[in-house]
Amino acid sequence: MTRAQVIVIFTLEGALHSVLAAILGIVYASPLFYYLQHNGFAIPGGESWGFALGNKMYPAFTAGLILGTTLLVFIVTTFVSWLPTRRIAKLNPTDALAGRGT
Repeated sequence: MTRAQVIVIFTLEGALHSVLAAILGIVYASPLFYYLQHNGFAIPGGESWGFALGNKMYPAFTAGLILGTTLLVFIVTTFVSWLPTRRIAKLNPTDALAGRGT
């Protein structure tokens, strides 16, 4: 493989890991988001804090917030997987196999 192909394949692997993490995050977090959206969560002692605050807080999860956060994590994960790949691609293969990466 050429150096560019090595960089592409390892960066793509990191990007696909972030896609898998997003899918698993949706599966795990959806029931919790749904529960909190409809039932809220209690704020103990909220009346005694000196300002108007209800007994429960209801979060607002907008589509823009969820998509923006997912996109930000995807971009950061792809960049972080690309950084070490540049260094790996510059190594001589025999040095890399011998563990001499510097």
